[in-house]
Amino acid sequence: MINFDLKTLKDRIIRAGKLDVKFYEEISTDDTALGQSLVIIAGSSLAAGIGGIGKFGWSSILFGTFINLASWFLWVYIIYILGTKVARWSGSRVSFLQLLSTLGFSASPGLLRILGLVPFTTDVIFVISAIWMLIAVVVAARLTLDYRRMRQAVIICVGSWIIQLLIILILFSLFLKIFGVLDRSLS
Repeated sequence: MINFDLKTLKDRIIRAGKLDVKFYEEISTDDTALGQSLVIIAGSSLAAGIGGIGKFGWSSILFGTFINLASWFLWVYIIYILGTKVARWSGSRVSFLQLLSTLGFSASPGLLRILGLVPFTTDVIFVISAIWMLIAVVVAARLTLDYRRMRQAVIICVGSWIIQLLIILILFSLFLKIFGVLDRSLS
């Protein structure tokens, strides 16, 4: 069942942003949370696209949103693989959708990236929200993956973030090479 009650969603966004451990414990077992989680992920990605307009232009709405959305799902998938298949510190049997549902709420601070529209604030807002989201992901992953130590979640989440960043950078550079070759061949 998907719960789109706006009051509940707003309350959950605030609790997630406050890094409320009890909230993440509750949400990790809530089968109705996936829909709201996906709304937050999409909203956070769209906020990044809109917030990047001042720095990257209007194409940021489309490309920034897409890149943020793709990198978020990639990051969660890598956390899932490393956290459940590679480093099996807990023996947790969490599914990808359970992890996605819980970690989606940790994208809540990313909603603030829309404030990047304010001139000269984009970099600061994006850095603060990225650090805040990383901390929220660590908290959420620790509880969802049932890790005893925060250090385990930090290793998995930061390691996954680095891997995700490298993959995105490689794909982006390949994209630029392909279109760079196309641009030269068209002229």
